[in-house]
Order: sequence, then structure tokens, then C-alpha cells
Amino acid sequence: MTPGTGETFDELFLREREPMVRVAYLIAGSTAVAEEVTHDAFVTVFERWDRVDQPGAYLRRCVVNGAMRATRQVVSSSSNPRSAASAASAAIRAGFSRQLVTCA
Repeated sequence: MTPGTGETFDELFLREREPMVRVAYLIAGSTAVAEEVTHDAFVTVFERWDRVDQPGAYLRRCVVNGAMRATRQVVSSSSNPRSAASAASAAIRAGFSRQLVTCA
């Protein structure tokens, strides 16, 4: 449990997973990128669970930052904006998503 909210990580996950995937999808435009960014954000929150005062807010910030970072990477590597989502999916398959999505 977090000291401020009394919420467990499992409760946060159950409550916030779908909304965070939607937020990431709206930013990145790709379901695969959205799911990967959300997963990475939950891992980050879990690793810092004892030090985070507001885990829901921190999670949202991690998701937004990760989705923006992934979108910037795809757009800068793709001259055709229409192919941004497919390029993002290719980046995930290639294993670059871990480098793109970090939250601090």
C-alpha cells in the first residue's frame, strides 16, 4: 500500500490499465505502442512504489511521456506521417521500445 492513498499496486493496475492504454493510444496512434508504453509505465511505478506519493498521477505522467517519446522517435524516423503507426509497431518488434520508454 502507498502511504498516502492506502491503495495496493494490484488495485491501481485494475483501475488504471485500460484508461492508460487509451491515453497512450490517443497520443501514439498505435495499439501495440500504447500497450507497450503502458506496460513499461506500470513497471516503473512498481519499481518505485514505496517512494511515490501519488502513484496514479505518476503513472499517467509516465504513460504520456513514454507515448510522446515513442511518437517523436517514429515521426523523426519516418518522412510519411501515415506510416508512423506501422513504424512504431516495427520498432516494438525490433525491440527498441525499451530504449524509447523510460520515465524518471
